[in-house]
Amino acid sequence: MIKNVIFDIGQVLVAFHWKEFIKDMFEDDLLAQKVGAATVGSPLWKEVDRGEILLQELIDTCANENPDISAEIRAFFARRNEIAVPFPFAKEWVEEVKACGKKVYLLSNYSEEAYLYLEERADFIKLVDGKMISYTIKKVKPEREIYQALLDTYHILPEESIFLDDVPENLKAAKDMGFQTLLVEDQLKAREELLTIIA
Repeated sequence: MIKNVIFDIGQVLVAFHWKEFIKDMFEDDLLAQKVGAATVGSPLWKEVDRGEILLQELIDTCANENPDISAEIRAFFARRNEIAVPFPFAKEWVEEVKACGKKVYLLSNYSEEAYLYLEERADFIKLVDGKMISYTIKKVKPEREIYQALLDTYHILPEESIFLDDVPENLKAAKDMGFQTLLVEDQLKAREELLTIIA
């Protein structure tokens, strides 16, 4: 029996359309691709989520490694928090799950700066029963330790939990630990599927 519903944040409860955002900022397609590859596509991006490097270090490194587009890179980072926008149905979805008598948790890769910015603006966050955000423990999905930290902190069992994420690799790691999983490719469809599972 499912007692716990665990949501990833990005592309599950919050839109993270970074490619479209960068393209809107820089109308030249080639420039947009270069900025995207140098920022979100950088391996250092995940290290900020891990909490191993500071955001300013990421900005400076990306700009210094790409001097021909350094101004555009810094312009992007100045607006990066605008990328993450809660889906209009996010709060209602969390409320719906809780109305079914389930606990709701968040398990997500996020930098401290970006998460705190989101927390002030996403009304669904105050409704959850707990959360494990990558920067707080310096582990990121799909590393086993971040899943285990959620289980240990809130004393929940994986076999009583379902995890929703948009990245198959993250779901595989959860499934290997005994979680039920649901791939989110279409948020509204996933909402219907989840309700069928937990109702």
